[in-house]
Amino acid sequence: NRPTLFTTDDLQLPLKVLSPAPDPGSSTFGGLRASNPRQQWRVWCGGDCEGLNTPSKQLCFCLHISDALADISREVIQGVYLIDFEEAQSIVESGRADKDDFMLLVGYCGWGGGQMQSELDRGDTWSMAAADQQALLARLREAQSSLAKAGSSETVDDGIEDWRGLYVSLGRDFHRNLAQARMTGDDQHADKMLNRWIERCLVPAKPDLTTAA
Repeated sequence: NRPTLFTTDDLQLPLKVLSPAPDPGSSTFGGLRASNPRQQWRVWCGGDCEGLNTPSKQLCFCLHISDALADISREVIQGVYLIDFEEAQSIVESGRADKDDFMLLVGYCGWGGGQMQSELDRGDTWSMAAADQQALLARLREAQSSLAKAGSSETVDDGIEDWRGLYVSLGRDFHRNLAQARMTGDDQHADKMLNRWIERCLVPAKPDLTTAA
């Protein structure tokens, strides 16, 4: 899962229209400005399946860590919940939560029958580790806030340092593996490929402002 520079407006995802202010002289309703007819949400890449690169068939959903919303959500692991995007929008409009309390993901990673187990058995793709909400979503607000502050920035964090921190936390063997990759230059090649993918898939294309002569 990665942050992107896309918003719901870029992807034309279905958005709720805010309710009008109850008083014509009032500028807000439910904590939101009624003058803004659409809730623009930051978008995260959840995976390639039904994701950002398949505009005709995109699947979106939200993750959050609010126990107060557990009764209307599906628990993924302890303390991490999944909720429909439309439901999340309604909650934000009612003032029960803020947009930054949710991670809006488009797409997911999928495997065929037995594929994941085969990759695990091979031992050269995945490293098993315990997961908790702190590791998965604790930096959600920080990352969302950074994107909002970036404004018109044309770059998005590659997450490499976060990944390295998680990887070496798995033990001494992983420290050695990472050190060896740095010595051989393998990690530099992988990092460059990752950044090319980010530029191609996680940053909206610039509009073509050229005109025919």
